[in-house]
Amino acid sequence: MYLLDQQRAGLDALIVGVVDPLIFSVHDAPIGSALVQTVIRSWIVTVVKRECASHVHEVVDSEVALSKRVVTSDNDPITCVAFVLVEHIDLAVYEPECAQSKAAAAAAASSDELVAAKSTTRECISNLEGCLVKEEKMPPPRTSTSAVLSCTPKRLFLVVLCLFAVILLTEVLMLPNLIGVAALPVPTTADNSAPDEGAQVAVAAPPASLRPVTGAPPNISVIMPCYGHVHFLEEALNSVIKQQYPPAEILVVDDGSPEECGKFASDMLDGSLASARRRSIRQLQTWWGWGDGDMVRFRDEVLVTPNRGVAHARNSGIRRARGDWIMCLDADDTVSPNYFMEAMAHVAQQPATNLVYADQQFFGESRWQWHVPDVQRVDMALVNGPLPLMTLFRRALWQATPHGFDEALPKGHEDWAFWLQLTRLALKPHKLEGFLTQYRFKKNSKMRNRELNNPEVPRLLRTLFADLYPVRKLLLDHHELLKPNGFSESVRMDVSVSQHLCPQRSAPHLWRGMILQAKKDHAAAARAYNDSKARAAPYDWQPAFRLWRLYSWQLADPAAAERERQHLLQLWGAAQFAWYSTDVWGEVLDFESAVPEGGAG
Repeated sequence: MYLLDQQRAGLDALIVGVVDPLIFSVHDAPIGSALVQTVIRSWIVTVVKRECASHVHEVVDSEVALSKRVVTSDNDPITCVAFVLVEHIDLAVYEPECAQSKAAAAAAASSDELVAAKSTTRECISNLEGCLVKEEKMPPPRTSTSAVLSCTPKRLFLVVLCLFAVILLTEVLMLPNLIGVAALPVPTTADNSAPDEGAQVAVAAPPASLRPVTGAPPNISVIMPCYGHVHFLEEALNSVIKQQYPPAEILVVDDGSPEECGKFASDMLDGSLASARRRSIRQLQTWWGWGDGDMVRFRDEVLVTPNRGVAHARNSGIRRARGDWIMCLDADDTVSPNYFMEAMAHVAQQPATNLVYADQQFFGESRWQWHVPDVQRVDMALVNGPLPLMTLFRRALWQATPHGFDEALPKGHEDWAFWLQLTRLALKPHKLEGFLTQYRFKKNSKMRNRELNNPEVPRLLRTLFADLYPVRKLLLDHHELLKPNGFSESVRMDVSVSQHLCPQRSAPHLWRGMILQAKKDHAAAARAYNDSKARAAPYDWQPAFRLWRLYSWQLADPAAAERERQHLLQLWGAAQFAWYSTDVWGEVLDFESAVPEGGAG
């Protein structure tokens, strides 16, 4: 990481405060005259500004990469020196523990290796100076380069030796302290203990808007399921890493993808995105004053799970997460850089907030803008559907729901089911201004095709919430599901899987009973309905209603029908039962003239 992210106004101060003490003088005496120092310092400024203008962002962390950088940097010795110094200034700034221990520097200065390096450096700088003093006044940087290059081959060779001497000098000073330093994740609580003796920890206060009124600063865990979106994965990860308020951890969940997207995610986090990720981690570390002892709880991870769908992948990631705030992001979507910052600024001032969301901009094959409705009222959530998936919510909310992202629901809408579960809880939501989340719209996506080919899925979703949706609405859903084509073949298979994976849930048995009743296998349907009733919540009237209808007409079992009727009377009362018992087909009919349920439900 370069000084590119530092403010331009602080550049000269960093050069004076870091370069001069660290490179141009070795604790006891300056190396070279002011002319040489000024020329090299000028070149450092020039190189940094040039790199800033071209948006170069990379970190040279190894001798191999560093040597490659030196060889390829315009074949200009002073420019090479400047690049080397820039890299090591970066280490001194962002790795303060690596170069700021005076005791360690003093001990290193007395070593034979450093004495030899210092001697060689002095000789090379002296030769470099000899190439420059011929001018009556200090030339501009480019003229200085020409002067160096116009020297004899012997002197040019000595200049190259000078470059490697500088490398050796700085490595002796700093690399011993780099051992053990890693891009560790962010901790959840601040370390108030005294720093190690001799260490200097740079503490920069976070923006005033982020300082919490009460409690510790919030940590965000990002959960990113991945299946079939490898070519979009880096874009999604980059949008998270570039957040102005960085996440404490990123958990990529490979949902058993055939393309092994987890391996690609690991390569990105360890390779092309590693520099930016380390920089974001250190930003939080600097803001809140966390020490190394705290940086053990959070860690970016890639999880690989069996292919059981996105709901299972998200739940697996959240179970593993250690942050107190969660954001789920699909691997082909993105979020704006200021999303987390604005959300956490509000949370800092309103600590009771447990849900933060914003409007959503579609991109890709659509430019539609979703103005997300207010979720203060439960009926708005029921009518208008879910919040954006990228909504930030406290992990405690997920823990308070019975199923999280519901893995029993066939063919999607698991996020809608999650938001509906949240409406049962005490929510303190807040909506941010602006389109801060971006959804990639694809006309031929799996979700689009599912909505077209499986219209029964929203009906199945509503049967999960008998306490939220009106009885009349659910009876209409029953009517459609009990038709011969009420369940597509793929959904029938998913229902069987749900029944196998979630045998203690009531809904899969209810759905199985409807499938069997539509096939006119009434005895098997009754067994499935009884299994559903045995597992149903006290408020869930659906299995009892289906049994009452089945025993009254198809199975002609008056005693069993009366038993279910009494159960429904306890739930509804006589007046309500009379109304709902005639409103099965979507219109009010006389009970005596109602057509018995067969294939039509």
